[in-house]
Amino acid sequence: MCPFFFIFAAIRFNMIVLIGADGFLGSSMAAKLRDAEARHTISGIELVQFTDTDEFFRFFPLHYREMEWVIYCDRRIPNAVLSVFRFEFVQKLWTVAARYSVPLLYAFHQSMEQSESDFNSDRFVVWAGRQYRRPPFWYIFKMGEIYGSKEDVAGEQTSRIYSFYQQIVTTGKAIILQTEQDKGDAGITQDYLYVQDAVRVFYWFMQHCPANGVYDLGSGFERTDLAVANALFRALKLPPRIRYERSQPFDPDKLGTPFRPDLSDLRRVGYRKPFYSVENGVKSALRRPY
Repeated sequence: MCPFFFIFAAIRFNMIVLIGADGFLGSSMAAKLRDAEARHTISGIELVQFTDTDEFFRFFPLHYREMEWVIYCDRRIPNAVLSVFRFEFVQKLWTVAARYSVPLLYAFHQSMEQSESDFNSDRFVVWAGRQYRRPPFWYIFKMGEIYGSKEDVAGEQTSRIYSFYQQIVTTGKAIILQTEQDKGDAGITQDYLYVQDAVRVFYWFMQHCPANGVYDLGSGFERTDLAVANALFRALKLPPRIRYERSQPFDPDKLGTPFRPDLSDLRRVGYRKPFYSVENGVKSALRRPY
């Protein structure tokens, strides 16, 4: 089951429903909202938890007039785990938000490794695009690798950055899997999104309500494994120690390809803030602490 946290802005009698607040991304968004309360952007936050989805959908029609936003933060659970449940849930959530005219924001992870039975956000996007009835404001964000402090949430997969971090702090070295065609800093590159950038984007959309639609979300900075490992060594102020291990050749038909976000739509609607590079992001994450 997916826990639900309901955040109340008591003074304006508005409610922000945050789904998945026990996960890495969701908990970061909850912290962002608490920070907004501390800065008096919103006021009087109270948390109420539901663990039963049927109870939640009974709650919705009784309290929709108080709801300012519904936010769904996808959790990075292993592929094929609860895939059917997740797809059915996000469809039902869209349907009730549209019926009761409540703004809706989705944030989905794009996994490199997917099978036909796995939850697929692209499939949901196609489904949503065919719906006649839609929420008054709706945003679907597609993200790739996302990292930051406190990633080690029970039951979630972690980013490659966090995996390298764990290797370095426990063994003093980073292990890079290398195919025959990868030489030095060559090889597959990946976009890495700092979680604080993600929640800033979500909050900006909640405040400004730009054009509805599907948005890619990433940093715009692609890095190889070697660049990521070196960035961590520098942030930890340790000498780089890299060990290469031979891996199977990359098979795009089997694993898919890394998510490469196109940020043009995001910039077109007015979001101008810069994103953290991996080098700056890991420094910030280590200060929180990681």
